Amino acid sequence: MSSDSPPPSYSPPRPPPPYESPEPKTEKSLEMADNEKNEKRESSIRIGPAPFVPLSAQPSAFMHPPSQSSTLVIVHPVKEAATSAPYQTFCPKCQMPITTRQHYVTGTFTWILVVVILIFFFPLAFVPFCLDSCKDVQHYCPKCSTPLSYRRKFF
Repeated sequence: MSSDSPPPSYSPPRPPPPYESPEPKTEKSLEMADNEKNEKRESSIRIGPAPFVPLSAQPSAFMHPPSQSSTLVIVHPVKEAATSAPYQTFCPKCQMPITTRQHYVTGTFTWILVVVILIFFFPLAFVPFCLDSCKDVQHYCPKCSTPLSYRRKFF
């Protein structure tokens, strides 16, 4: 598209250029006119975006070589707790004796109670969600938050 073509019919007409009074031509005004022409020419030149190059195709100059050291991950099983109350145990991650921290979670027993109460007296069906004695218990280490054991009320 060239800039000399008329605008499309849906665009509003352009206002006429402002009136310029004729000035005597001096060497300084001629230089300024040349500068303005160059600026207009430079601003009309459009440079497109750089072509897309996927990361896999780029050279690996900035990539680090894989390290030779490996990370050892110790996985310990989460066991069934004998009680819902906090108890003394040994944390395998901290390597310290601790007293567990409890976290109550809605479990199967809670949902069974909700359904039973819903059938007989529906306004109180939310009560099992409010009572910790109706929920499952998860025991965590208070220092590193590692799950240590769980206690399910039902199933």
